[in-house]
Amino acid sequence: MQPLIIAVIAAMSASANASSFEPTTVADKAPIEVELTRSLLPSPAEDFYAMPEALYGVMILSDDIVVRVASSGCTGPDSFDVDVAALGDDAYSVAFRRVEVDHCRALLIDGAELRFSRTSLGVPPGARVVVENAVER
Repeated sequence: MQPLIIAVIAAMSASANASSFEPTTVADKAPIEVELTRSLLPSPAEDFYAMPEALYGVMILSDDIVVRVASSGCTGPDSFDVDVAALGDDAYSVAFRRVEVDHCRALLIDGAELRFSRTSLGVPPGARVVVENAVER
């Protein structure tokens, strides 16, 4: 990995108090070499997508759970893992987590509507459903 060179463009004046700065030129300062490591870079996608995705909308139907999500044209039901947990008293918690990044370039202002059957999620028809994702829109 190539080191990143950072030039110091401002420095504290030796004669000034700690709250004032005097500008200096880059030529006045030696560059500082910093090697970026993985810990300084953004988290990998799997860490980012471990949190439930904010939904554009959700509908709980008798046979299906329908969510509207952000999409650039290639988002489908396989783009998500759905975590389901029984809460007791015929209620279930459901959280949608994106596992595939949508690299397409379509402009879908309203996102994509995805339909998940209660049967495929293991949620009985008529059971109460609590969606853990935030709904933002």
